[in-house]
Amino acid sequence: MNPASWSASDVEEWARRVGLSESTVTCLGENEVDGPTLVTLEKDELRTELGIGSLPARRYLWDLILLLRSHQNSSDRTTVIDIFEEEIDSLPLQGAADASAGGSEMKTDEEVVRQLRSDAAEQRQIISDHLMALRLQSSGSQQTYEDAELARTEEDRLRQLSIQCEFDRRYAQTFDRRGVEQRVTNDQENKNQIASLFGLSIQACVSNKVNVAEALASGQITVIPRLRDVQDAREVDDDRTIEEEYDMSSTRDFLNNLPFLQSCNVCDEDGRQGFTLACNHCMCICCTRQLFQAAIRDSSLLPLRCCEVPIDMTISRHILTEADNETFKLRVSEREASNKMYCPTCNKFINLDFVDALESTELICICETVLCISCKTISHPRFTCAENRAIVDGDDTLLLEAAREHGWKQCPNCQAMIELWFGCNHITCSSCRHEFCFQCLSPWGGRTCSSGRCEVWEENRLLAAGEARVDAEEHALQIQLPAAAREQRVRRAMVALQENEGCNHHWVRRNGYLGNCERCNYDLYCYGMRCVSDCESTVCYTCANFRIPRRGWR
Repeated sequence: MNPASWSASDVEEWARRVGLSESTVTCLGENEVDGPTLVTLEKDELRTELGIGSLPARRYLWDLILLLRSHQNSSDRTTVIDIFEEEIDSLPLQGAADASAGGSEMKTDEEVVRQLRSDAAEQRQIISDHLMALRLQSSGSQQTYEDAELARTEEDRLRQLSIQCEFDRRYAQTFDRRGVEQRVTNDQENKNQIASLFGLSIQACVSNKVNVAEALASGQITVIPRLRDVQDAREVDDDRTIEEEYDMSSTRDFLNNLPFLQSCNVCDEDGRQGFTLACNHCMCICCTRQLFQAAIRDSSLLPLRCCEVPIDMTISRHILTEADNETFKLRVSEREASNKMYCPTCNKFINLDFVDALESTELICICETVLCISCKTISHPRFTCAENRAIVDGDDTLLLEAAREHGWKQCPNCQAMIELWFGCNHITCSSCRHEFCFQCLSPWGGRTCSSGRCEVWEENRLLAAGEARVDAEEHALQIQLPAAAREQRVRRAMVALQENEGCNHHWVRRNGYLGNCERCNYDLYCYGMRCVSDCESTVCYTCANFRIPRRGWR
């Protein structure tokens, strides 16, 4: 085994032979990694340079690289011992007379040579034992890697089976009225089923515009039975709307029947009444209400999701005031509308999905302003839409000049003005959810800009974000790092920040002051969520569970 002489194809063949995944082999091949390059790789370069996303794969490959290095060192030492033994064999042996002349206490040449050869044999044995230990270590690392991959596969299979089992059980209930009636009489189970109101039902899928078949097949949702689902089918009208299905005697009775949670995942309070989400997170009534109110102020949270699983938003009428509920439903309509405009006079939202543009291109707003739905401005009977657009663009000269001066950009999809004052170049428009590169406005392509010309981070913003992380750490620990240690920690933070786009996030609650949320800049004065995976990001609970996807960043 001499990796110093391996070509890139030899490295790929070796990677397949030791059991690395095909995606890891592809990363090695695409980067044209040969033997000398392989043995000189550093641990962080497996992620930053080669783009290997799987943590078990990186750990296993790193163990293999260390094994190759040790083999190379052992080979070099064996070569030195071979040369040493050749020199021993070439030593001239003196006669017995010379030996006796030197005195009886002096060793003969044969004894010296014998001792040197014994030392060389001991060194060879040490090298052999070292190689045996490395082979055992490598075997253990490979088994750990294979166990991790097998566990991940089995976990996915078990989740699919659980969903299918629950779906089959609910389907079978429709044919077993006696069993249904028996379950309805169980008050305790009824209360538990009310707790799963956030569980995504078939009707909630339709309300949230989620493809039911795809959601069930991918395992993104968990089908949880609700109180209304176990009622006698004869009592459920086929034309019943989702609002009628959730209708209870009163909001007070509805909230009073909610079970007590062991702990709320948001406020960490025990013994409060609340809901169990489909992703198994728990939220008390107060925190749930605050989430819906936050969505009214910030429509980027819509449609509401936790761990990328849709939340049934029709619960809003039970936890919000009537005025807030109407505002919330309006925000949902704004988010879901594919064609919309706002009246330039009164700023009233108008859903153009329900307007027939073939019948007329003019519309009268409630403020009596006549609007053109083609170019989405005030009606212009004396001008064409193109001529009117030129006039309107001329009126925006000062705004465009200010945008150029301050470095603002317009969303390529909806033309909304966007300012980037911290973070990376991956932008998700809060108005239309279009994802693009802030530098060149090209669509975002997974982990990088689709144009291939722009970096994920601008150097100055990356440095500022790294320093902000270290500032927060120093504040939390009430210490000031030495200059050299601080510089090293900033560099480490910058490397971790570049992993945001490909990190499989695992969020853990951390109490105490943690600086500002790296996603929305919220002041984490009490607690925050820390990613213990690759990116080491610190964000607020809202961003960790309701904004940021499980993998990547937006």
